[in-house]
Amino acid sequence: MSQDVEIEISKLLHSSFSGGAAVSMKDLSRMWSLEMQWFSPEDAYSLVGRLQDSEWLVGEEDGLLPSDSCPERQPELGWRPFLPR
Repeated sequence: MSQDVEIEISKLLHSSFSGGAAVSMKDLSRMWSLEMQWFSPEDAYSLVGRLQDSEWLVGEEDGLLPSDSCPERQPELGWRPFLPR
């Protein structure tokens, strides 16, 4: 995985978990697709699953958190994720 993709994922997770509380897979997908309008519902759900499989997200379906090893990168004002893969 390229460093650019890792930075994008770090910013995505930072913006999604700023409160520190666990979020369900469905709620995270809904936030990314409907509230933020970053991805389609299907792409958002798939991305959450891929991030969990690759251990960027840890926990169960009903309570996910970023991995402790996930670097914290605060997104710039107006940032939108660019994850072509």
